[in-house]
Amino acid sequence: MTAGRLLLCICCILTFGSCAEDEMGQFNTCQVHNPAEELGWLRASIAELENNKDEIYPFRYILQAVYNQQTVFIFGNCCPYCNTNAPVFDCEGKFLFNRYDEDRADRLTNENVIWQAQNCECNFL
Repeated sequence: MTAGRLLLCICCILTFGSCAEDEMGQFNTCQVHNPAEELGWLRASIAELENNKDEIYPFRYILQAVYNQQTVFIFGNCCPYCNTNAPVFDCEGKFLFNRYDEDRADRLTNENVIWQAQNCECNFL
């Protein structure tokens, strides 16, 4: 095998081997099948939301999305009387930006609800 073909094979393995589809068939670069259960920081965040039910709990949700070909998680709410932010995190739980940052928000794609409050009042269409 020539060096060029070997390099091409390695690049393909790294590119396609680093991505997977989660349980819902969604693009996922976190190396897990169920991020809400398998990513420790995300599982802990969900547990905290469920254990500390505040007045906007019924409006809370978490989306999985793609940003710059990487899986991200958006902590949002549909509270009709709140002026809140929707932080976006990477697979390691590192804050990236606010969803409503005009320079980046339009690059979020493939949004999918992975968690929502019990008896959630949001209407996901």
